[in-house]
Amino acid sequence: MEVFGRAIEEVGKRKAQKERQIFIRAKNQGYTLNLNSILYIESRGKKVEVHTTDMEEVIESYATMDELEGQLVDRFYRSHRGYLVNMAHIARYDADSIFLSSGEKVYLTRKKHKEFVKAYMWYLQNGGVSCV
Repeated sequence: MEVFGRAIEEVGKRKAQKERQIFIRAKNQGYTLNLNSILYIESRGKKVEVHTTDMEEVIESYATMDELEGQLVDRFYRSHRGYLVNMAHIARYDADSIFLSSGEKVYLTRKKHKEFVKAYMWYLQNGGVSCV
């Protein structure tokens, strides 16, 4: 009975994690995005570009990386000053790049490589689910 109770609790946690959303303002529109649908966010001057799995267009918004990073909880990693990566979409990584399930590549600062590996392993060990 105890094992089933823990299993039900784990399923509930994963379901809640999948359903988390973020609201982003872009031009004259607003987008409510599922966190799992975000591949990565890229800083472009005073704008950020949100790259998603379910939209062909890139969403541009006047926001800072720090603002978004604060809203994106522990499943996103700041791999470079210009990138926030969704760890659920990581297919593989090397010393200076992270390759996503979409085939896209984002930069990983060499200084952050060890920290990234620890954060990614923690994410996977603590219920993080890869979409790959």
